[in-house]
Parts: sequence; structure tokens; C-alpha cells
Amino acid sequence: MKNHAYAALLISIILGILCVNISYAAIITGSIYDLSLQKESDVIIEINTIPKQVSVSKDGEYTFNVNNGNYTLHAYTELSEANESIIIDQEGNFTLDIILEDKILYLQKDIKLTDYDLNISTNNPSDNNNNNNTKNSMFTWVGGIILLIALLLIILILFLRNKDARESSKKNVVEEQLDEFEHKLLSIIKKNKRITQKDLRREIPLSEAKISLIISDLESKGKIRKIKKGRGNIIIFMKG
Repeated sequence: MKNHAYAALLISIILGILCVNISYAAIITGSIYDLSLQKESDVIIEINTIPKQVSVSKDGEYTFNVNNGNYTLHAYTELSEANESIIIDQEGNFTLDIILEDKILYLQKDIKLTDYDLNISTNNPSDNNNNNNTKNSMFTWVGGIILLIALLLIILILFLRNKDARESSKKNVVEEQLDEFEHKLLSIIKKNKRITQKDLRREIPLSEAKISLIISDLESKGKIRKIKKGRGNIIIFMKG
């Protein structure tokens, strides 16, 4: 039972690890403007989280919940668009406004959010995406391995429980059989008053060792008495 308790505790710890980093670290909000700095409506904006988040801004505002990492915001309409590369390295609420430009001339920028300020970065957006995908792939593999370990532990616990149940059932059957033969053997001795152990064995389909074991048990309980005679034993019934 102690092994089962330790295994259950380990599974709880593993499942707790799997739940880490589920909550979002930061909230990104902002407004979307056209080149005249008027809020643009009906803008599709997406961010390459896992899974990707996509939103349609009807009033020129947007909000995304993200974890720490490198991301690219892509906002676009039929005639204009803009890409912004973003690095999130701490928790908090951040504001990032986006200016849409002609689809042919839109700008790409890397922005690092630190102390709620926006700073221009020299990183290549494609490199940031690759790094982010690599991290997500690594977490996926680690999560898969942990889940596999948890599954194996569950299978082990079920196997041990079934094994204990089988052994307990087998032991009970053996004890019941011995009790049955002991009762039968005592009845034969009582009927004959006295009988040799050799003749007794002919009446009971058990080995010599088991017959001797039952006789010793009955003798210890004071129900019979065993007397040595020659090479054999005479069993005498004792009135209780």
C-alpha cells in the first residue's frame, strides 16, 4: 500500500508540472490606425501564439493574452497591412498601437516590452519565429514524455493491485481447502476413536506432509492425541 501511495503522489506532482505555464503572462492591447491616424475598422489582426489567435477589430481596438516569448502581430484589411515583431519578457499589461500602410510598403518592426516602454530591436522577425517554434516544440516533447511516465505509473499501480488481489484470493482458497480437509479428517478420527496415520491418509487425498500438518494443528488445539508406535503414528480422538 505504501508503494501505491508513493506512486499516486508522484503522479500528482507530474500532473502539477503539466499545469505549469498554462496561465498567460501578459496582456497586449492597442489601437489600429490608418496613415491619417484615424482608427481603422474591420481589421483582421492575428498573433502567432500556439494555437494562433485571430481577432476581427470592429472599432480599431484589439486585445491578446500571451505568455513570455517572441511573437509577430499581423494586422490587415483589403488595402493595407502591418507587421510588428514583439518580445515579451515579463508579466504585465502592455499597449502597442499599430499603423496600417499600403500593402506594398508596410513596415516590419521588432519591439521589446520592458518596464511598459517600447524599444526598437535589431532582431530578424523570422529568427524570432524560429526560436519561438523551437521552444514550443521542446515543451511539446517534454509534456509528451511526462504524460507517458504518468501512464506507465498508472499501469504499474493497477498491475500491483491485481497481483495482490490474485494472491489474496489464492490464499483464501487454500485456507478454505485446508479447513475443509481438517474438518473431514477430524470426523474420521472421531468416528473410529483411534486410527493409524497410514489408514487416515487412505481416507484423505492429501500428501503425507499435509496430513502431518493438519494432525499437528489438531493436536495443538487439543482435539486429538498422536502416539508414536513403531514406524507409524496412532491418532486418538480426544473428547472436548
